[in-house]
Amino acid sequence: MQLPRLEITNHFAQLGIRQKRAHLEIHQRHADVMIKQPPADVKMIKTKGKLYIDQSEAFADAGLKHPLRKSREWIQQSLQKAREAVAIDVQQGDQMMRIENGGNAFPQIARQNITPKRQDFNIGYVPSSIFKVKFHYEPSRIKVEVNPEKPIVKFKANPPEMKYHPGQTNIYVKQKESIQFRAVGLNVDRNL
Repeated sequence: MQLPRLEITNHFAQLGIRQKRAHLEIHQRHADVMIKQPPADVKMIKTKGKLYIDQSEAFADAGLKHPLRKSREWIQQSLQKAREAVAIDVQQGDQMMRIENGGNAFPQIARQNITPKRQDFNIGYVPSSIFKVKFHYEPSRIKVEVNPEKPIVKFKANPPEMKYHPGQTNIYVKQKESIQFRAVGLNVDRNL
């Protein structure tokens, strides 16, 4: 005998979620900076270099001498010549004094006085040496004074710009719950 049975079909409810995420926008502008650097105050003091050239000895070699120097040299030469002449006179006087010793003093003295002195000739350079010209150099001097100026800095910070977009969540019923009953097998509503 077949008994009727009851068949139950059910479906659970399903929820759906739609979500829009929140986000934050931040925009930071650069700071406004102004820098001004005034030029430094620079002072330069420069002395001129000096070159001294002493050519007096080179000119003296060429015979171009200062009159006072020339007169001093003539005086020195004159005194020297006078001393030499006195020395020769003394020597010749001594020779004549000893004539009693049988010497030939007079002919010898005459020969000495008559015979010309030998003159030497040679090439000469004017000036006779490169060291006759003297140089002295005083270099220039440079003094530098620097007074630096401080930079002028102006700074302005810009605040950040923020925008907030809130999120949104929607919950909805995706599928409704349901239950179904069904009798399977015999017909329950049967008339006898």
